[in-house]
Amino acid sequence: MSTAGHVDLAALVKTRHFRRLHAAVEEDGARIAFIGDHLQLSAVGRGGMFEHAREILPTVQLDTVHRFAESWEAKASLALRAGRAEALDLYAEHGRIQTGDAEVIYDRMLADWWQAHSQVRVPFPWRESNDSPRSPAQSCGSYNGSSSMTVRHWASSPQSSSHRST
Repeated sequence: MSTAGHVDLAALVKTRHFRRLHAAVEEDGARIAFIGDHLQLSAVGRGGMFEHAREILPTVQLDTVHRFAESWEAKASLALRAGRAEALDLYAEHGRIQTGDAEVIYDRMLADWWQAHSQVRVPFPWRESNDSPRSPAQSCGSYNGSSSMTVRHWASSPQSSSHRST
């Protein structure tokens, strides 16, 4: 029996990880598919193997965007991906660009996210805190008013966290 697997967001994989994965796949006689978009984010650190693999290996390119509910969103996403300014016009026409005070925008974004995800039945360790008036912000991470935010990934482990500049 043959083993097969896939790596999604493969453009984010560092060169050394590609090398280790390739060695493991070869050793096991497995097959692997690398899935990603060469025009999106690349690996932090040494990378470029996904782009190189695209140049030397057989590829399949999808030509239809399926993940959006509205057709204009697909059009805007493809325009943004291609670096065309018309993408911003599409987002603005549909009220998707918000401006204003950073704290107000953050609160609005958090409330929108909370509303969209409040129906999900996952046991998150929500807790109230006197340190922050926003219990969702306290539970999901913390916002310090600067250009960075700390987010906890509770699905994997309450102790794990990542630092993300915004």
